[in-house]
This record gives sequence, structure tokens and C-alpha cells, in this order.
Amino acid sequence: MKKIFARLERRLIKAKLARSNPRDLIAQGEKRLLAVFRRAATQSPAYRALLAEAGVKISDIQTPQDVFARCPVLNKANTFHRFDVSQLLCQQLPAKALASVLTSSGHGGNGFALGLVSRRQARSATWLIDLGLDLAFDTDTRHTLMVNCLPMGVTFASDTVCVANVSVREDMACAVIQQAGSLFEQIVLCGDPLFLKRLCDYSQDIGLDWQRYRVHVIIGEETFPETFRDYLAQVLGIQPDDPASGLIGSSMGVRQLGLTLFNDTRNRCPAPRLHSPSRVAQAADRY
Repeated sequence: MKKIFARLERRLIKAKLARSNPRDLIAQGEKRLLAVFRRAATQSPAYRALLAEAGVKISDIQTPQDVFARCPVLNKANTFHRFDVSQLLCQQLPAKALASVLTSSGHGGNGFALGLVSRRQARSATWLIDLGLDLAFDTDTRHTLMVNCLPMGVTFASDTVCVANVSVREDMACAVIQQAGSLFEQIVLCGDPLFLKRLCDYSQDIGLDWQRYRVHVIIGEETFPETFRDYLAQVLGIQPDDPASGLIGSSMGVRQLGLTLFNDTRNRCPAPRLHSPSRVAQAADRY
């Protein structure tokens, strides 16, 4: 019964989004921004210190524009590399309330940045993942196999798709697809560009017939040129200019926050072919 209600809720959200315009969605986000600011400003020792150093009082911030204009810009150097993780939290959590620890890749130097996930947040993350998958791939109506090839033990749970967490094992990923792929209406590959190249090369060496499956790809971790999207489309039998064909999209976020910042969608492009937001991604990588 719980899953039925969750599916109905996702359907209602999709219908609401279809009727909404970008200005309304931005306005809703701005309303929540002030509440989030006040919570961080009153409960996070690290953020209180940053505001004090910038000469900003809580009473100075009355509108979303005040946040953008007056609040200090956060980056790794003045947050994760400066403060202990307990000082960054907006709520002190006992150990028994924590479900997992998220780490950055460590590529930015100065060690790893950590994020703590409560059990309540972990439960809501599953619902949000299912909403995102349904928005992109109609997973509520199509039986879907998600082959998760992300490195460093990155896994996730779902109540709507079947997840195969194979990490960076191209032989394991291909075995799952060959032996179980026909049980599903579509397959979603999730991985970084370097591994997906290795996976495609290996699949060609063993003669995996991608034409048997409806395949989508989610690319994360690193930026990539548009020629790589063309390469994936050729190997996987995807027609980029055919809306009925598979989707090859990129997603970029801040791992230690469990937060997606940018992602490709069909609707954001003037033409069916997607375009990777490489300049934005490169700028955000410096974060």
C-alpha cells in the first residue's frame, strides 16, 4: 500500500510540474531559501562564523535577493577544509541516527570532504531517486533494470527499479545485461565516461548485442565532449534525434552533500539532441 501511495504522489507531482512554468518553480525555491538560511545561521557553528566574518546579521537577510547579494559564497576551502564535520551540521545527530557517510572523490586536494546522512534522509533519498528516474525514464510504467557502474562504492536504493550494483567491473555489467536484460523493458546504465568507454569496448569484444534492448545512459563524475555521446549512441544503438529512442544524459552534483546540481533533460534543449553543460560543469568542478 505504501508503494501505491508513493507512485500516486509521483504521478501528481509530474502533473503539477507539467502545468508549472519556470518562474513559479523559482519562486517556490526562493520561499524555501529564507527558511534554509535562518536554520543554518542559527544552528550551524561553521555558518555562524562565516556570517560573522562577512559582517552579516540574520536580521539583515529579509529577501532571497539579500541572500544572493550579502551572504558569503561557500566553497570547499572555507567549509570542509576549514571546519570539522560536526561544526558544519545544522542539527547534532547521535551516532544511532546516522545511516551513512558520503565522501568526495578527493581529487580537489587537501583530503576528503565528508557528509553525514541521517536515517530519515536516507529514507527520503530513495523516494527522490524514484521520482527522478520516473521523470527521466517513466520507470513507474516501464519495468527497468538499473546497472550502476559508479566507482568508489557508490550505491543507491530504489523501490521502483531493479538495481545491479556492479561498480567498475565491465565483465560483471555485461553478464548482468546478457543474462537478465531481456526480463526488463529498458536498461539504464549509470557510470563515469572513462568506465563507460571501457564497458562499450569490452561489450564489442564479447559480441554483446545492444540492439536487443532499449538502453539509456546516465553519465556522471567527469565532463565529456559531445563526440563521446555520439560514440555511446553508435555502440548502444541509440538514436539521439529520436525522442522514442534511449536517452544519453549527464548529471553533476556535490557528492558529499548528496546533491545533484545539473542534469540533462529532453525538455531543456531546443532540439532533441542533448548538450552537455560542460562550461558549467568545469566551473563547478573547481568547487
